[in-house]
Amino acid sequence: MRRLMALMLAPLAIAVARAETPDDFVERTTAAHIQPAYTRLADTTAALQSAAKAFCARPSGASLDATKQAFVPAFIAWQGAQHIRFGAVQLFMREYRFDLWPDKRGTVGKHLVRLMADVGKDPSVLEPDAFANGTVAVQGFSAMERLLYGEGIDRYDAPGFDARCKVLSTIGGNLATMSADIVRNWATPSPPEDAAERDAELLGSINTELERVVAQKLALPLGSELKYARGTRAEGWRSGLSLAAIRENLNATRALYRVGYKARAKAVGLDGKLEKAWAAALDALEAIGKPLDEAVADPVERPKVETLRARVSELKTMVGSDLAPALDLTLGFNNLDGD
Repeated sequence: MRRLMALMLAPLAIAVARAETPDDFVERTTAAHIQPAYTRLADTTAALQSAAKAFCARPSGASLDATKQAFVPAFIAWQGAQHIRFGAVQLFMREYRFDLWPDKRGTVGKHLVRLMADVGKDPSVLEPDAFANGTVAVQGFSAMERLLYGEGIDRYDAPGFDARCKVLSTIGGNLATMSADIVRNWATPSPPEDAAERDAELLGSINTELERVVAQKLALPLGSELKYARGTRAEGWRSGLSLAAIRENLNATRALYRVGYKARAKAVGLDGKLEKAWAAALDALEAIGKPLDEAVADPVERPKVETLRARVSELKTMVGSDLAPALDLTLGFNNLDGD
């Protein structure tokens, strides 16, 4: 009887908790969450572009270190915006141009080699428009990480260094341009035809990002068992940022939940469970004592990674199977299927 009464009263509780119209909700979440995430991305990629240009103008250990130091906050800022899988980021294939990952066929490496060979023959391939309209594989963070953290970036007199540096600088400019364009796009966003659809899209963004962490960021390097672990399948393994990326994914989805859904979740009795689930996932992450690419193949650390996967999976189930129906929201198509 109590459960029946709770279900009957839930719509009223949600309405009371959400004393705003759907249009107001869209405007508020855009201003409080989406625009700040992209502004941060624009600021950090602009700094990365400047650092890469300075490095290529005067290659040295100091300028290389400065570029790597600029790469980290830019890459993490992308992780903080990665869950927003609708709107301006989907124009002109920007979502994939920012970071073609997972890259199961080694596409990024193959296309980078080809591009660096082409630069010497035809420098126009690095003109901003030509580059932006070329293959997505070489345009984003995965390609830049390969160049920055791969062998040869500190061999300033080696054949091919000049082409490598030009590509590196061009990627930095491309990331900065896309980020700035998205900020401008969201400054005057076209409202969705149905604000309720945006409501479902935002909750779906949380659900999909959590699924991405479980099914790709953790499952791919873990493999089915210890002997099949492949640490180099982890996102950001070259730069050692795999776990930092997942931490940012969890923090970003929790931030969106708190901005958009916490009051309504509290009204239907789910907020406490969800907050504990996010905290449990982050605690599990912090318990891992090695970089992810090493931890998955370590008999001591691997169980901790598996625990992290379990905690994030439990959180994802709460969002998709408990919160969404409680709020009468249909999450719809999971666009991870297109990755």
